[in-house]
Amino acid sequence: MKVYKVGGSCLRDGTSLDPLLNILERNGRKILVFSAFSGITDALYRIAELQRNERASEFMDLVNWHVSIISECGEDAGDRYMDVLSKNAGCRNADELISSIRDFPIEKLVSLGELMSAATFYIYAIRRGFPAAFIPSHILGVRVQVNENERKIIPHISSELIRNSLDSVYPECIITTGFFGLDQEGNFAVLGRNSSDYSAAAIACLSGAREVIFLKDVEGIYSGDPKMSSFFTLMRQVSYQDALKISKAGSRILHPSAIEICMNYSMPMKIMKVGGVEHGTLIHGESD
Repeated sequence: MKVYKVGGSCLRDGTSLDPLLNILERNGRKILVFSAFSGITDALYRIAELQRNERASEFMDLVNWHVSIISECGEDAGDRYMDVLSKNAGCRNADELISSIRDFPIEKLVSLGELMSAATFYIYAIRRGFPAAFIPSHILGVRVQVNENERKIIPHISSELIRNSLDSVYPECIITTGFFGLDQEGNFAVLGRNSSDYSAAAIACLSGAREVIFLKDVEGIYSGDPKMSSFFTLMRQVSYQDALKISKAGSRILHPSAIEICMNYSMPMKIMKVGGVEHGTLIHGESD
């Protein structure tokens, strides 16, 4: 089993989804972990700052944008999408979801970005004949320890829940979300901005996957900023320690917590550009 993290920088519009179908064609079980579409999380944080009675209309604008992406998937694709989104947000139907938006806590509200993107691809995939199961991270079993200064996924609890969830479904493809899980009280808990890498890495480590692959809008890690000089080259292999140094030095290529948990579990990590099935940067125990 492999885990694929689909970054928000790769999710810009409807044309972003078709290249991802290539992953579903590959043999073996796979888990796709989705970030929100580019700009959607920021939009949800802005909605959270609005008056409660103003939230629903702004939220529906975001929903309609996602629905437009799958409009070609059949006349009922929008209704199916709203049903999937509503139920996985803890509501009985679309009407209840829309009326409840005004009362959603901020962490649940901003988590809807990942739910919307993952649900979009789920509808897109099954309408093209790819069997898949949609199990968002809070249902999959990601549990978050909320402390004053940091938030971390709880390994022993999450591992058992995740493995049980995977054992209960049959499709080879599992579509889930990054960015959030449930806290000790059962509330939506966000892991932090740009934390979907960490979610994907944790799900890979705790599910017993063989590898986690991060799909980005870049080919991998370079020896320097390739925009500054053509002398900087793609690094084919990097050690966990070196990748962690690069990340903590300010590079946003990977979340530091993603590297740390993979290092602890000796989980191979690969960074590659969407569509670049053979190239990229491998992060593992030894430097090149």
